[in-house]
Amino acid sequence: MWHYVRCLWPILLFHCGTAEAVLELLNNESNYLVGSDINLTISYNSTGGIKWLKNNVVVAQWPGASGAGAVATEYKYLSIFGNGSLRISNATVDYSALYKVSLSALGEEEETVSLQVNIFEPVENVIINASSDKVSEGSDAVNLTCSSSRGKGDVSWKKDGKALDSSYNFTLLNENKTLRLNAPNRTYSGIYICKISNPVSSGEGNWTLIADQQSSLSPGAIAGIVVGSVCGALLLIALLILLICCLRQKKRKKEKDPALYHKDVLRTVSGTTLSPDDPAFFTRNNIMYRTSSISMGSYIFPEGDYTSDGKSLPSYPPSSPPRLKHATQV
Repeated sequence: MWHYVRCLWPILLFHCGTAEAVLELLNNESNYLVGSDINLTISYNSTGGIKWLKNNVVVAQWPGASGAGAVATEYKYLSIFGNGSLRISNATVDYSALYKVSLSALGEEEETVSLQVNIFEPVENVIINASSDKVSEGSDAVNLTCSSSRGKGDVSWKKDGKALDSSYNFTLLNENKTLRLNAPNRTYSGIYICKISNPVSSGEGNWTLIADQQSSLSPGAIAGIVVGSVCGALLLIALLILLICCLRQKKRKKEKDPALYHKDVLRTVSGTTLSPDDPAFFTRNNIMYRTSSISMGSYIFPEGDYTSDGKSLPSYPPSSPPRLKHATQV
């Protein structure tokens, strides 16, 4: 019996003195920026094989067949270093995944530790686009859409530096990227701020909303004003045309009746007053004309003509013959 005890003692001692295998992943950081080199460093207290999986697919083992770490050829951005730790080089968004490492120690159950690795692009150039450049009171709604030229993340909204509350009638759409303001009024005017953030970066954009006051006139009243304005303009144009036509008609009438252009002027010859109907009014040294058809006549001035005031003019020498004056009747 003691013989059997002496034989089992080394085995019992081995099991009692051997600690359970422990595997640790030393880095707890799970969020990284694009372009980073990520080291997933492990620690363990047993001798055994290390195996790495990405989304439950084996990508690397240590030791490999030759004793060094072996990485699947399609995962060239992965490499094994040290005691079987894994390095991810020049990370891209596509390298984001659930990474698992397992330790298989002799006589021990397999130990597994996992870490979700997230890789983000930096958020850049955040802007807000509005569905309408001008917003008026009474509008159905206006949509504000937030976007960035690079980087993704969670979207949040503020107005004038404060979070939107229930006093505003709004709806969030498209994973909070679109803020719909329902039935906006003047109280909605202000600066709206959109923030896109992820664990490694963030960015903001803003847009100023001015809600114009709606006119107090009803649509029917506005339509009446417009119609009245148009009718008034047409009436004014018609009056101007009528006035122009009247002036032209009056001008034609004067052209057809030349007598309207005559000027009745009284003239005296030798102190005698002539009738206004006389076609020619003249004095000895002056002849005046009227516009009309022209006829010619001869008038004889006797020696010693008189002016209109009854004074005689100097007489010509007796030898001078009577002189003829020609007057033009117009």
